[in-house]
Amino acid sequence: KVDRILVVDALSFYSLLFGPQATPAMAKPQAELMRTQTIAMADAQFAAGQDQTMAMMVKTESARAAPKDWSLKSDRKVIAQAMYDAMLEDARPLLPAIKAKATMNRPASMLDGMYSSAYAGLAGAKLVRIDGGFHFIQLDQPERFAKEVETFLK
Repeated sequence: KVDRILVVDALSFYSLLFGPQATPAMAKPQAELMRTQTIAMADAQFAAGQDQTMAMMVKTESARAAPKDWSLKSDRKVIAQAMYDAMLEDARPLLPAIKAKATMNRPASMLDGMYSSAYAGLAGAKLVRIDGGFHFIQLDQPERFAKEVETFLK
């Protein structure tokens, strides 16, 4: 009953970031290590790590505080488990069964080819590149992102 899908900077298999031949089995040891380390970190260590993470995810320095604050207020066990799950869930085999129109908004990056191949199994997928931002394109390019959402909703 879903007739359209909007994806904002997400791959159909997150662990492709570690290599184009990645599989859930290959990613599992790293996913387990990241989950364990994230849960075990001292609060100050986690906060410092979030500064580094936000510098990679939000290009606009003034916009980094909000997502960092969200992460610091979140349950760290939930964050760790969500990252673990994302690293192991490979949705690529499911893509051919999806009949809804799909639009993927994503930032400009060296990963252009990865997005195309990650969604190759999704017939009619529309990849929309939004320049000038990192992962949180809605924070880095709010006007352009809003325009793309409005286009999607029409």
